[in-house]
Amino acid sequence: MKRIILLLLLFTIILGGCTVKKEEEKKDLPTKEEVLEEMLDYLEDKYGEEFEVDSIDFVWWGNPNGEHMLAYPKDREDDDRVFALVRTYEEDGSVTYEDGYVGYVMEPIVVGKYESIVKKHFPDSLVFAGFANNYLYPEELTIDSGYEEFKKYMDQKVFIGSHIFAGIEDKSEAEELVKKMEEDLKAEFKVANYSFYGYTMDRYEKEILGKDEGYLIAKRKEFSIIEKDSGWGELNHDYIYEKGKDK
Repeated sequence: MKRIILLLLLFTIILGGCTVKKEEEKKDLPTKEEVLEEMLDYLEDKYGEEFEVDSIDFVWWGNPNGEHMLAYPKDREDDDRVFALVRTYEEDGSVTYEDGYVGYVMEPIVVGKYESIVKKHFPDSLVFAGFANNYLYPEELTIDSGYEEFKKYMDQKVFIGSHIFAGIEDKSEAEELVKKMEEDLKAEFKVANYSFYGYTMDRYEKEILGKDEGYLIAKRKEFSIIEKDSGWGELNHDYIYEKGKDK
């Protein structure tokens, strides 16, 4: 009987100690508000700009190792894009960060080059292009690296997709122009795809011009007389970027 009582007392002491330890650990954990503030501080310290939160997934049982935030520059205008910031809790207790702001800055430059190639062949076309995901980028690649340096990484790790809408006068001629356009796109972008939709000039002016991207994608096949989907290249998941070195 005494042994049972001693065992019960010992169990109670151990349980109480565990509870106290858990409470102490809980007190050491930052609150959601503190985490959010620390993540924004990281971005502002790194880039010298102010940022806003679009959304954030905090640590939970399905994501125990860190937080994932989507953010954007506070002073953005006419731009609904966001970029990712990931905060990871390492096994040694340290906290590390990865973010995609470099891609956010470079994407309009990349898209501009993509559009210029398309419009070389279809001057009045509508081009909706962009990166396929909110990619994270290595610390060595910065917002001041420039297009050519960014391209070394992009050619290995970033996928570019697009929808292209164009008015055409001659179907056979347009099909040849699409082939030449694809050759030029392949020469500049190593991993990409496009969906091309051609319309009679009358349909293009009445049904396509002036419409937003969502409407056009939903209605893309309703009036088209030419359609082509094409993709090329593969992402190199083993690629490691080294600043200043060729790929």
